[in-house]
Amino acid sequence: MLEKPDFSPKLNFAWLMLNAYCNLKCTYCYEYKYGFKHEKMDERIIDAAMDYIDLNCAEGSEVGIYGGEPLIEFDMIKYLFEKYPSYNYSLFTNTILMTDEILDFLYRRQDFLIMDISLDGTRESQVKNRGVMYNEEMVKKILKMFKHTGVRMLVTEPEKCYDNCVALIDLGAKRIDLNYPNFTFFPGEDYQKVLQEQVDKVKSEYKNVSINNPYYCTDSICSIGTERVAIVPNGDIYPCDVFYFVNKYKVGDIFNGVNREAMNQFTEDFKSMKSKDRPCPAHNYCMGNDFNKKILKDICQ
Repeated sequence: MLEKPDFSPKLNFAWLMLNAYCNLKCTYCYEYKYGFKHEKMDERIIDAAMDYIDLNCAEGSEVGIYGGEPLIEFDMIKYLFEKYPSYNYSLFTNTILMTDEILDFLYRRQDFLIMDISLDGTRESQVKNRGVMYNEEMVKKILKMFKHTGVRMLVTEPEKCYDNCVALIDLGAKRIDLNYPNFTFFPGEDYQKVLQEQVDKVKSEYKNVSINNPYYCTDSICSIGTERVAIVPNGDIYPCDVFYFVNKYKVGDIFNGVNREAMNQFTEDFKSMKSKDRPCPAHNYCMGNDFNKKILKDICQ
């Protein structure tokens, strides 16, 4: 176990990737595109990861439970929550594997749990993008029971954004975070114009629902690697979960700590990845518009 922290000041967020594969193969998914990794955390890695988080994260920090699809590893979620109950957690799921048993377990811990769900709206859009429809009754339960839950939706067809948002609102969604579908390049003006018209229409008709537009952080280096890191299933450390799949930017591991030279190299390379028309390749799951709802100027350095 490490005795000296890697980060000063300490981190405020850590992704804990329980696995690197999913039960779906969404058309826009970067993990599917670049290849799922058939790896998952076990109890030994979770224990070491939580030791690392305890040493390197500030009090009150958030632990994000990710995958892949984390509900595939529900036994590890139970182990994590029961052994480390005092942490603040967030969980990101496509809901397909949700059962009443799992829902009840998570609900009893919702005071320290934020759950965001990933859906595409209408049956047409959901099946086209993901190949399977979500259970509407289960989604209604989730949105009713969890006070902090929001929906993340990738906008593949901007002209259908209104219909997709309304479908989610009808299920009980009070917060919808929109994301662009393109993984590396900024959508064109026509896409932007149509999307904004659709979003404005939703906002004008549903004033009690928060609709968060997609955004790009193109001019600044965000807080990955400085305020947040990702711990992948075998215990390796990456500045962000996306780079585990897209580029090989391992910067350390939970047993030996961060290699500062590797982290500095990533920072330099990261700067060259960003431009006006080619944003960070991590943008789809960037936490800039995250559960804490910090505005952009507060989370960019």
